[in-house]
Amino acid sequence: MGRSGKKQEKGAAYLARANELFEQNDIAGAIRVATEGLALRKNDPKLLGLIGVSYLVSGNIEAAIDFLEKIPLASRGGDFSRTNLAGAYFIQGRLEDAHRELDEILRMTPDHEYALSKKGAVLNAENRLDEAEELLAPFAEGRERVYPGIAMTWAQLMLSRDEPERAIEIVRVASEESSEGEQGRVGPAFMLAQLLEKAGRFDEAFDAYELGNRLKNKRFSVQSYTRDISAMLGAWSREVVERLPRACSESGSSGIPVFIIGMPRSGTSLVEQILSTLGDVFGAGELDTIPKGVRAVMSPLGIGSPDLLLAPQLLTRGIVDRHAEHVLHEMRAIGGDAERITDKTPGNVFHLGYISAIFPNARVIHCVRDPIDTCLSCYSQNFDSAISFAYNLADIGAFYNEYRRAIAHWKDILDLPIYDVVYEDLVADPEPEMRGLVEFLGLEWDLRCLEFHKQHRTVHTASNDQVRRPLYTSSVAKWKRYEKHLTPLLDSIDDAYLV
Repeated sequence: MGRSGKKQEKGAAYLARANELFEQNDIAGAIRVATEGLALRKNDPKLLGLIGVSYLVSGNIEAAIDFLEKIPLASRGGDFSRTNLAGAYFIQGRLEDAHRELDEILRMTPDHEYALSKKGAVLNAENRLDEAEELLAPFAEGRERVYPGIAMTWAQLMLSRDEPERAIEIVRVASEESSEGEQGRVGPAFMLAQLLEKAGRFDEAFDAYELGNRLKNKRFSVQSYTRDISAMLGAWSREVVERLPRACSESGSSGIPVFIIGMPRSGTSLVEQILSTLGDVFGAGELDTIPKGVRAVMSPLGIGSPDLLLAPQLLTRGIVDRHAEHVLHEMRAIGGDAERITDKTPGNVFHLGYISAIFPNARVIHCVRDPIDTCLSCYSQNFDSAISFAYNLADIGAFYNEYRRAIAHWKDILDLPIYDVVYEDLVADPEPEMRGLVEFLGLEWDLRCLEFHKQHRTVHTASNDQVRRPLYTSSVAKWKRYEKHLTPLLDSIDDAYLV
């Protein structure tokens, strides 16, 4: 094999490894390895595409577009590269460019169902509802079977039109049978629930939510989880924390990291979207850098849960300095030179002890929302991530109790500044709450915060739709519509938290 052939073979190995890292949600690692592969296979469409999609997932839309646009037109084909480039344009608000890519796919394949569904979504976003309906209606209404993507886009369109009844039966069929088996029915089941809720058919909506959660088929052990949290909080006593080393390197002393914590559906995405309007803040979304660091400390022991730091005494000065440098490097790889970079992984609430050791100057924003609304909102979401507690009302209540116990513990023993932002206060009177957040970060107030919904950035959580709308109060006390169905939840949440 000649030198060129060996470089190609080595480049293929980089591609395989980068794909593996991407599948493991190690986005920064995938970008790094694929970039190294490009040195061996310049302008390789697959490597360019993988880097572009990795940046797209991480929220760096400009970089995503830069790499995806480098793919030669002849190599873009009609699927992966064009649809992702169209998606990136869509997020950035370059809707004409998104239309151009989708139109090229549809020129080659007029009945390309995935492109049709995306085209409809772009038209819907432009409020060109009549055109979206004209495009999708032949593929949605009057058909015995509808492509799932089109059914879901049609449903979103009917929600925009405030005509949920026109999509209910279409989505109901998709929720009852799917070529992808039970997991293919999950998304339609949750969408059906949203349509029924919009139609004011709350009992039927709850039945659909119940179906979606049952089809998820997730298992969660309340006993094991409570035991693990008790062990972790017991290990992180005040006395232990006072003796722990703190990172004193340049990275460890940085005030760049901002951790937004709270229960899922408590407003973490909303807060990050608001702060991301500031030029000095980059919203990095949900990163895995802190859980990875915790696992790296735990792995030599081979005991306990891989997600929980049960032995804080392992944190030597060398470890905390190295971890601070590594975590900040990972955040910088995504957030660039921003003065503040936010990580809104809700589960970091259980790792604040570790965070305080590697970033003693970090800031923590704690999102608080009515407990019943929070838990019901978890139950009504089709989470993409591996959340295991959110599919049973009693489990959600038990998880909520442990979250509240953990945050109370950290507030009692840590020196980290923790700022509470209450969802109900934020939506009722936004500007004072937003000003408080900006001041907490040590930044200058910017009126653009009030127009956070006009910002185009990737939000890869269940809140991606909500953060693109102005603030609304309709989700406050929403649980009362479903009160008669919520006995398992109400019985499981500690009374002290319901006051």
